[in-house]
Amino acid sequence: METDDLTDAKILYLGWTAKPGNDLAQGAIGFIYKVFPASTYAFKQNVARAGNIQLMWHGTTRICTYGDDPKKLYFCKDSKCSLCRILQWGYSLKKANPGGLLGKGIYSSPVSSKSSQFCKNTKSSKYQALILNRVVVGNTYKTTYALNNSTAPPTGYDSVSASGGGGLVNFDETCVYDESMIVPCMLYMYKAP
Repeated sequence: METDDLTDAKILYLGWTAKPGNDLAQGAIGFIYKVFPASTYAFKQNVARAGNIQLMWHGTTRICTYGDDPKKLYFCKDSKCSLCRILQWGYSLKKANPGGLLGKGIYSSPVSSKSSQFCKNTKSSKYQALILNRVVVGNTYKTTYALNNSTAPPTGYDSVSASGGGGLVNFDETCVYDESMIVPCMLYMYKAP
């Protein structure tokens, strides 16, 4: 998919797996913003080394109202605002949950509705913020069991994936254990169903 195609609202809709009462309404997208990561040098090295880049979604906590108004795109200074910190500086393993299903890493999914479950606003807003990322999946280890204590993929692998469909997870998700394996590229502001 070409970069220019990422601004198309269809990307969010195509990745949305609807459950009853969880349909994403047409016109739910408020704004779409391109993200320019602080540094991509290490990411580009990983791309050259491992290849297999995929577009995946990540939902996170938003303390402020960044993205609600395209005329007021200023990062907040609150260290707990994961959205602003990710967009400004990239992902940080310091914020990763050490007891996550696939271990302490950075999680993303090709299913936008899966990642939307992790979108949290602490201030009133009609929008949720969902980040579309480029993820160096490389050679992914596919697991059917929890790897809660992992801090790295098994030897010879670049990431860990769990496939959805009633096994370990309901929807596909991937975990990378190196911050330079994932960079944000777009921010989608949408009205939650």
